[in-house]
Amino acid sequence: MTTGNDGPAAPIDSGLQSSPQTTVPSTGSRGGRKNVLDLAARIALTQRGVQFFVRNKKKLNRFSANAKDSLGAEYGLQLNRFSPASVQRMILLGYISRVEVGSRNFSLEQADLFDLTKLILYTMLYHQFDSRVYDEIFESDLIVRWNRKHLRNPIDRDTPVNEEHLKKFMVEQQEVVSKLQAEITRPLTDSIETNLDLQADERQVQVFIVEKFVSNLRPFIWFLLAQFRGSEEYFALVTSIRQLMDDYRKRTGIAEYAALVTREVVSNAENMNIQDYARLTYGNTWDSGRLLFDKAVRERLAGELVSHARTVVVHWALWSRSGATPGLNNLRIVVQNHQPENLPIPSPDEDRSVYDRRKSLREYYADIPETVTNTELALYYYSYLAEACRTRGVRFETSVHDSRKTGRTVTSLNFQF
Repeated sequence: MTTGNDGPAAPIDSGLQSSPQTTVPSTGSRGGRKNVLDLAARIALTQRGVQFFVRNKKKLNRFSANAKDSLGAEYGLQLNRFSPASVQRMILLGYISRVEVGSRNFSLEQADLFDLTKLILYTMLYHQFDSRVYDEIFESDLIVRWNRKHLRNPIDRDTPVNEEHLKKFMVEQQEVVSKLQAEITRPLTDSIETNLDLQADERQVQVFIVEKFVSNLRPFIWFLLAQFRGSEEYFALVTSIRQLMDDYRKRTGIAEYAALVTREVVSNAENMNIQDYARLTYGNTWDSGRLLFDKAVRERLAGELVSHARTVVVHWALWSRSGATPGLNNLRIVVQNHQPENLPIPSPDEDRSVYDRRKSLREYYADIPETVTNTELALYYYSYLAEACRTRGVRFETSVHDSRKTGRTVTSLNFQF
């Protein structure tokens, strides 16, 4: 096995299927609060992901974002429901480039939408932390000293390691690995557990997050740490890893706020779709206030929309930018109020002629009358998300493209970690 920046070397459930009726089985890890998310999804695979499924003789669906997509066709999985644990493992292994879900009534699936957004963001942080620790090790004095003493057998990022040997090490040296993990995490978890500013359940969640960060580190990291345990350089490295972990632990708050903002943006997109439908169907006799405050009326109109093409689509695109921080470091969450055929999704850095305007989310919502949809909650969560990103050094930008001609609105939340 080449140890490069391959990410955590852990197996993925071999039962993944790709037919329209597929259910992704759980890998048994604690990848989310629910064992299964009941969302119909398209999961676009990276080249590495395609190679894995082809090698394991799994049938893939061929699709692209739209007929004029300059990137050409994509290959992936079309799922009716899926295990969060399996999706998390595929992201950690670098198999997923995009997850897309669509619904004519997301109000019935808000909890799953919220959990999926959090899952993707948490997993990106786990992946990036693993890459940062890996680089930290190879830039440490520990490796420098080893390589000076072993000129014929140096260690670097491209050192090949037998995969079976790593698996055997993790089994036979489980007690050693547990001690290594404890040496990294114990001072941090002790600090959390004695922090009386946190509620008991909050302390429990924070400890769990710390455990998730260490449990998702690749086996080769534990193999290297075990070889040098007890040396002066080892303790300096452990301190550095612990500080890095604490920084990433604090970044996880971004996932909560991002999930809340995404949920509200989706809700507002649905409200506006229903408003447009009601206006076209019932004309001036329609009281828009009833939509916002009468749940029964809203659900009835949402049901009528099933026969129309106004489907809200959400997708999460993940990628790494060359030269930036290692690991998955870019996420773009896109919410479309509907997706006409052959109309491309605008990139974060350009305005396409098919769209009339481009604004920030705050500017766009400021122009929407309260009688159309209530944007107050979305802006409230947005302010917390923007502040959390600013304080943790995460670049966060929003953009909204809309077209009067097509009635299409595309909202983007762009993160660079």
